[in-house]
Amino acid sequence: MKTAVRLITMAIALSLFSALAAAAPFGAIAGARITEPCSPSGGGYSCGPGITNPDKDEAFSSGVTSVSVSAQHPMAASSSSAAGMLDPGNLYLPVLTAYAASVEGDGAFAEVETINLYTYTGPDNFLLELTGLFHGTTTGVATSMYGSAALISVDDYDAMTAMDDFDNGYGPAGCFGECFQPLDNDSVSTTNGGEETLDITLMTEVDNGDQFYVWAKFGGASVGGGEFDGLSTATFSLNTTNVVSAAVVPLPGAVWLLLGAPAAACSGAAGARSSAQRQAITPRSAATV
Repeated sequence: MKTAVRLITMAIALSLFSALAAAAPFGAIAGARITEPCSPSGGGYSCGPGITNPDKDEAFSSGVTSVSVSAQHPMAASSSSAAGMLDPGNLYLPVLTAYAASVEGDGAFAEVETINLYTYTGPDNFLLELTGLFHGTTTGVATSMYGSAALISVDDYDAMTAMDDFDNGYGPAGCFGECFQPLDNDSVSTTNGGEETLDITLMTEVDNGDQFYVWAKFGGASVGGGEFDGLSTATFSLNTTNVVSAAVVPLPGAVWLLLGAPAAACSGAAGARSSAQRQAITPRSAATV
């Protein structure tokens, strides 16, 4: 009898866990790689023929609030890294960092993006504003920094699609203007500009109960010598606190108590799933790592 009750309790708890996991329309993608041969060319750069990647690292998943990757050439000083998090101290808005440094003959690339779904809880006809500040330094012959952001309606990019995309290493930017049109979006970039802060302001009118994503990307490259240092971060702010973040809801402690030992098994399975997903990223966006 006790065994049957425990099995029923576990089934209920696992069902609750599955429901919460299915309602996790937030996530992160990051990539860092070293590529050779690469050299400055015509104000930009070119790589090849015979391109190799002495080191690369990538990570991607829905339902995560942080990500971090790094790459280091095994015999040279070229390196790159990228990290991102949904900041619990700031409405779970993104904080993004990236870094790339190269020596002659190498290219170093780094990129990170996050997405999070919000529900607006304030008065109708409110003009929502998202501000993004991308701060970094670019020095060298072919060194660049770029940032992008978008406000996306959940009606155009449903939660299941968003989760599936991030589970497979895809961001939504490749669909802008094709699959759907964002509520607002913009991008900024600079090349060899020294220390700079690039800014973006996005706006859309919302009513109580409207749901929208905040999507953001930050990255850069260094080719043939030089450094992109975006470790001073890209940060974001909203002009209201009347929002509820999808990323704010952890699995309740009571559920873990009900799950008991099976929770550890679930954790192990999740780890195995994460490891299995570490495969080549082929982002839809134009600026790929």
